[in-house]
Amino acid sequence: MQTKRVMTTLAGLAIAGLALAGCASSDDAPADDAVQEEGAQGGATTVGINCVTEGGAEFPIVDFETSWDFEVPGDAIAECTGELIADGDLTEEQAAAAEALGQPDDAEAIVPLYGVCAHPELEGLLDSDSEDEQTTVTAALALCPHHPLADDAE
Repeated sequence: MQTKRVMTTLAGLAIAGLALAGCASSDDAPADDAVQEEGAQGGATTVGINCVTEGGAEFPIVDFETSWDFEVPGDAIAECTGELIADGDLTEEQAAAAEALGQPDDAEAIVPLYGVCAHPELEGLLDSDSEDEQTTVTAALALCPHHPLADDAE
C-alpha cells in the first residue's frame, strides 16, 4: 500500500512539473534547466535526467528544482543519472562545467554532472577530501550554480 502511495505521489509530481514547465515563458525559466530548452530548437547539447528514490521509485525530472524540492515522507532521492539526448553546442553553464573538468567542449564529460546537480545533497561529495570528487563538485556547481548547497561549497 505504501509503495502505491509513493508511486501515485511521484506520478503527481511528474505531471505537475510537466504542467509548470509548459507554463513557463523563457523569461521565467530557471537558468539551470536540466533538459535545456535550446535542445528542442536544435543545436544545443541536451541532457535528460532520471532519479531513483531510496524506495526504488524511478522518475524523470524536468529541471533540477524538481529533484531539489522532492518530498515524500519516508523516502528520499538515492541517485540521479544523466543521459545525452543531443550532442550540440554547449550552453554557457555546460561549457564552464566542461572547462572545470579539464575537458573543454566535451558534452559526454558533463553528462554525469547532471546526476550530481540533480541530487539534493550533491551525491554526498561536498565533504569529500578527494581531489577528483572536489573537481566534480566544482564542475557540477558551474553547471547548476543555484543548487541549494552551492554556498556551502565555497
